[in-house]
Amino acid sequence: MASPLLPVVAALLMSLAALPVSAADGQNPLPSTSSERRAEVDAQREQITGADAAVQKTPSGAQTVVDAPIDTADAPAGNEDH
Repeated sequence: MASPLLPVVAALLMSLAALPVSAADGQNPLPSTSSERRAEVDAQREQITGADAAVQKTPSGAQTVVDAPIDTADAPAGNEDH
């Protein structure tokens, strides 16, 4: 008796599991790309934690040398076979 009802119950449970996905809130659509969403979440996190009010430290000393672009204008011409 239980074997004929098994496919019906399985289909019913599958449709109930998909119901919350189809009933998602359409009033607040997510940004089109994940990078936009990430920037939004980062801004919210900084606001909640108070990090946006903290003073940003500007790099100085050795850090500015590391971050500076490498000037290769005076580099010797290399062999282009490599």
